[in-house]
Order: sequence, then structure tokens, then C-alpha cells
Amino acid sequence: ALSFGPAFIINGEPVDVTGSGGGLNPRTVIGQREDGAVLLLVIDGRQPHSLGANFQDCIKVMQDYGAINAANLDGGSSTQMMYQGETINVCASLYGPRYLPTVWIVQ
Repeated sequence: ALSFGPAFIINGEPVDVTGSGGGLNPRTVIGQREDGAVLLLVIDGRQPHSLGANFQDCIKVMQDYGAINAANLDGGSSTQMMYQGETINVCASLYGPRYLPTVWIVQ
């Protein structure tokens, strides 16, 4: 089971998401294209190199990549992407990456 929200795109239509979800923050988003491909978006935030994104920014990026369905996942210090055992984004936490209870594993 997985908890997420809000939905950003449903059946090809962007959702009118009220508010900004706390403004500019690190974000993790999952989406799906019409051909079934799964899209994973990780945006750093609270850093000099990246302030983060709001909900509308995330919707735009997912649309740009052809998502017909997309939803917000947990962000903030939970925004982390790893590849071959290495963290490839910059964690927003002052204490570095933390253990996360939910992951998406792609092989």
C-alpha cells in the first residue's frame, strides 16, 4: 500500500490543485505515460542550487514528459533518488540522507 497526494494529472487532464503545497520544496512525483512507461521525478530543494518546486511546476514537468496520470509523493527530506547504491540527488536534510520506509525499486 502507498499513500500519496494530491493527484496532479488524471486521464490526461491536469488537476486544479489548490494551494502550492507549502511553496517551493523538494518534490517526488510518480507518473505514467500512455504507453505504460512509469516516470519518476525527483527535484532537489532548500538548497542554493535548487529552491525546489511547487505543485504547478511538477504538473508542468510531468506534462512535458507525456504523463497521462501523475501524483505527488512524499517530498521534503524524503526526496531521495539512488542509482547503483549511490544517492544522486542532494538531500534537503542538514543531517544527510535518512532511512525511508517506502521505496520504488526499478530493475
